[in-house]
Amino acid sequence: MIRAPALILPVLLAAASAAAQTPHLGRLFTTPLERQRLDSLRAGGAAAAGGLTPAAGATPAPEVAGAVPPAPPPAPLVVNGIVRRSDGRDTVWINQQVQHGQPVGTAGARRQPAVTLTLPNGAAVQVQPGQQVDPATGMVRNADQP
Repeated sequence: MIRAPALILPVLLAAASAAAQTPHLGRLFTTPLERQRLDSLRAGGAAAAGGLTPAAGATPAPEVAGAVPPAPPPAPLVVNGIVRRSDGRDTVWINQQVQHGQPVGTAGARRQPAVTLTLPNGAAVQVQPGQQVDPATGMVRNADQP
């Protein structure tokens, strides 16, 4: 019975040692002044933050009230697959998302299944499985090409 406490003691000491060596991270900004400076930068710009200026090469914030930065370009649309069922209902996967009721036709000399996509500019393009279309330009290419 004397051996059980002798085995437990080293385990407890090792656990206490590991806990003592773990650094306590705390808050990222430890002083109220640093948090206040960040809040004022967010709210009113560099002048309100006590004269802080943006780093060299940094993009300045829009000066016009209500100005909206340009939207990022739309992501390409990739047709991942098409299933044509015998009952006439088709299922299309676009960007890994199921699209029910998408009209499916055929395209190319081999009459491969293709889906007609309407782009934001109103243009319609036919895209086969494994192809992608750039919504901004309407350019269709194989999805595995750069």
